[in-house]
Amino acid sequence: MIGNDREWRPPPTDLVLQKGEVHVWRMALEQPPDRIDTLAQSLSRGELARADRFHFERDRRRFIVSHGGLRQILGRYLNLEPKLLQFQAGPYGKPYITPEFFDTELQFNLAHSEELALCAVVRERAVGIDLEYMRPLADMQSLAARYFSAVEYAALIRLPEDQQVSAFFNCWTRKEAYLKATGQGLSGGLNQFQVSLKPDEPPSLLAVDNSPTLAARWSLIALEPAPLYVAAAVIECPGADPQEEGPSREGCCRQLYTYDRGDHTTASQ
Repeated sequence: MIGNDREWRPPPTDLVLQKGEVHVWRMALEQPPDRIDTLAQSLSRGELARADRFHFERDRRRFIVSHGGLRQILGRYLNLEPKLLQFQAGPYGKPYITPEFFDTELQFNLAHSEELALCAVVRERAVGIDLEYMRPLADMQSLAARYFSAVEYAALIRLPEDQQVSAFFNCWTRKEAYLKATGQGLSGGLNQFQVSLKPDEPPSLLAVDNSPTLAARWSLIALEPAPLYVAAAVIECPGADPQEEGPSREGCCRQLYTYDRGDHTTASQ
């Protein structure tokens, strides 16, 4: 069963990722200039070109810090210099470590919002993570009507008004994390599956294409990375038995570890 570790702590010196574990890393994206320069030196030419295409310096900085930080994190697991890492994209753009160069079972996913980024790392299974900064949205209900399932939309609008913003972002991050885990991105259709969203109910992927059995092949974790931020991770459970309830399936994820990069002050708004 997945442990309930929600304390963001420095990673151990002898970092090891066992099968059945999920490691989630937190990175603050506001960094001093010398730190940004160091991270930029680890990026590929393509990544530097992408960074230079941003109109605002703030967005360029966030890209450099998040992608440079990702390289440093993955480099620790693989015992490689961050700059040596090479990536390839899946059919819908999800990045993977290039297998021709690195014999690795690592799977990862990156998300960022405002001044915070999260990176989830697992072995031998698909993973997706999403992060959002919670704020009031004038068109929240119209967005929910368009992208949520009918069941999710009905659950949202029945909630007291003071719970609707957190419920909306619970739903959104959980849906994005699932689509990122499957590698489909938004092309997969946000309203083709159902997640829990109420603030007082456990996080769960309830149905995929109206099938609880398909949903049982995935594990969903809610995360609290910082005040006013909400996040979720979805991890594949290979060989999961849909007849067993929850993540008691030993083939799924046994333990969550949440790590802070440790070279910054935690971002908050």
